[in-house]
Amino acid sequence: NPVELGGGITWASSAAISIYVSGKYAYVGTTAAAGSDLHIIDISNPTNPIEVGGIDLSTGVQTIYVSGKYAYVGVNSVAGNDFHIIDISNPVSPISVGGVDVSTDVNAVFVSGKYAFIGITSSTGNDLQVINISNPASPTTAGGIDLLNTVKSIYVSGKYAYVGTNGTADPVSDFHIIDISSSTAISVVGSEDFSNDTV
Repeated sequence: NPVELGGGITWASSAAISIYVSGKYAYVGTTAAAGSDLHIIDISNPTNPIEVGGIDLSTGVQTIYVSGKYAYVGVNSVAGNDFHIIDISNPVSPISVGGVDVSTDVNAVFVSGKYAFIGITSSTGNDLQVINISNPASPTTAGGIDLLNTVKSIYVSGKYAYVGTNGTADPVSDFHIIDISSSTAISVVGSEDFSNDTV
């Protein structure tokens, strides 16, 4: 029987839509509203979580991945960057240091080594993109692949990315196994169609 230990943090006119926990902090993305859209919550005392900082990205934060001193954030498309790299070394005052404009929503992010794998809302071109983040101030697109559907989820292990898409275009597959051993020439090695289900 799970028991709620704490809470009580609310944001006017917005809802929490993404969460990532690292160490003693929870990183919470909310729908667009006045003020911060990425919130940093100190959860060291689970009965009394405290918001310590945040940053206004002027749109809804769809997905968050934290590695080291950076948060890698995907947002609903707006003018400017849709994928952001945020320096969170000072949780009280996070700073956007770089990003990439993909001109559509970024729905999923997974970081492995010097690459961020981002899943975007289906458009002309690659729906899964590989971003070189070795220089956080100037990330660059290294490669990608067109999966013919919106990418909703990504998990990377070893030389493979496991990718779920929005199954709206049967008989296009909804689950993909992608060989990422070459960041500039990734390729699908296996897939499965779940008949219009979203993975």
